[in-house]
Amino acid sequence: MDQLHTELEPWDWEQPETVVEKTEEETGITDLVSITAELRAEQSLHDKEQQRLETSLTDSVEAFETKIIETVEDTYWVQNQYRDILSGLNQMDEGTLRADLLERTVTKYETFSRIITEMHDTIVLYEAQKAKEQAAAQKKAEEDAVSQRENLEIQTRKNTFLSALQDVEALEYQSPDADALVDDAIDKLSLVEEYEEAQSYITRLNEAIERISTLPTTPYL
Repeated sequence: MDQLHTELEPWDWEQPETVVEKTEEETGITDLVSITAELRAEQSLHDKEQQRLETSLTDSVEAFETKIIETVEDTYWVQNQYRDILSGLNQMDEGTLRADLLERTVTKYETFSRIITEMHDTIVLYEAQKAKEQAAAQKKAEEDAVSQRENLEIQTRKNTFLSALQDVEALEYQSPDADALVDDAIDKLSLVEEYEEAQSYITRLNEAIERISTLPTTPYL
């Protein structure tokens, strides 16, 4: 191929923007390749995103314009919506629609700002009341959590003792581990001695211990 170009004048070729040098990782060969398809794909994605923004922001601005402030919560909605709309408009390409949406949004926000200023005292009182309610709710949640932990401890202690007691009550004969089971139940009695059921637990344990002497010394065959 090089021989075909022998003695020919170099061709004065201006490289278009859609042609770039790329090096293959495997071979290390550098060549000129067209990126037209890639650029078209990127432009297509950009156009679709712009269409989505246009539709979404148009709806948002219309909702913004028709909003009526009646409560303090409405003022929060207005401020959040205003920030969201401006953020979205910053992502839109320059154009007539963007300029129109921006102007409408700013104009409406000026009206809202006057109303919000007039509501200043009400907003301050509202936020103080909300803070008080939140503090009360937090305190109750903490108290409930303490109560739940205490109940869990109580139930765990009771279940631990009852499990040992039931092992004694379930004996069917004077097994070699009967004394160990009795000792274990007696040791765990301290877990429940401060509860109102303690006396009934003691009674059950004593009855279970007395019952052992009436059991056969060997299991039934």
